[in-house]
Amino acid sequence: MTYWAAIARKSFQGGSTVEVPLPSSPKLIGASLLPPKHDPFYSQLFELEIQRHTTIAKRFDFHGSMIDQLMALVSSKSNVKNPTRVEVVTALLNRCIVNAAKKNNDPLRPFILFMPFTIQNLLNPLLPHKLVENYLTFFLVPIPDEGDLEIPTLVSNIQKEKINYFRKYKGININQTISTISNDTEDFKQNNLANTRLTTSLCGYQFYDMDFGFGKPEKVSIGAMLIKYSMVLFDSPCKGGIDVVITLEEEVMPNFEIDEELNTFTSLDPSY
Repeated sequence: MTYWAAIARKSFQGGSTVEVPLPSSPKLIGASLLPPKHDPFYSQLFELEIQRHTTIAKRFDFHGSMIDQLMALVSSKSNVKNPTRVEVVTALLNRCIVNAAKKNNDPLRPFILFMPFTIQNLLNPLLPHKLVENYLTFFLVPIPDEGDLEIPTLVSNIQKEKINYFRKYKGININQTISTISNDTEDFKQNNLANTRLTTSLCGYQFYDMDFGFGKPEKVSIGAMLIKYSMVLFDSPCKGGIDVVITLEEEVMPNFEIDEELNTFTSLDPSY
């Protein structure tokens, strides 16, 4: 996207004498290193969720100062000393989702957090820096009971599973990733797909620095996923803030919007 924006600025300015430096050209060779293959598991997951549920998506804004409060809360009440913004926001959202569902007499069932992460920087040898790729796998965080929904506990569990998976992929080569990811996928298939919650973080991708010739954006939006209990996190324009697009069942969203704990730390963005 950075390269695309630079090309657009150069074209937009036409005969202007202003020099637009271009970054290194991205290399579109990812598929030759890790060939894509059809995985019926993922299509099955999407089809199940889309067909069986009427969902609604809304955007919520977390100000940086509110996230700082959450991080301080977690650090003071657990052995997690360096919680990340994504971890604390993810924990709060899932706790509030359960509380919203319970108001509709929906009992808590064990569920699994499905959290994708990129492995490009873990490989040995490293892939070319400017390679356009989507080298993703995922880690799973099981939530078996009510006690795991305390925010410090949930953040601690997220960190533990993330560290385990990072250690698994650290230093492996490109050929080993195929079998490792396949094994992880097989393990996931053994779980109940209906109780899976997908959390995708795009934080750190500098969308607000993308200038296509009209200036940097004032507001960036991310498309919603149709899978219930899915959320996409991305940086907000305010320093340290996070915006979240979350998809819930239509009957759960009204309870979620008015959750007292949620509204302590975030606000609904009516313009989304």
